[in-house]
Amino acid sequence: MEALKRSKDVRFLVPALGGLTRQEALMHLPKLLSLKDAAGFTAGLQRLLLPQPETGEFQTRIRDLKFKIYFWKFPSTICCSA
Repeated sequence: MEALKRSKDVRFLVPALGGLTRQEALMHLPKLLSLKDAAGFTAGLQRLLLPQPETGEFQTRIRDLKFKIYFWKFPSTICCSA
């Protein structure tokens, strides 16, 4: 992540995804979506969706990704009802 912070090059995000928490990974999702390299984008999604080797838990769920992508693309559709 340090390399990503220093260079602002999104390609450094893909290898770092495995070390992020679910919330951190979802926070960086717009950067991952901005990758112009299809192979890098696919590798990033695989890192997010595969189980973690240490725990066997998934880093993120497909529904979390879909939700984040939808509201990132259409932010005006967010509404709150009491």
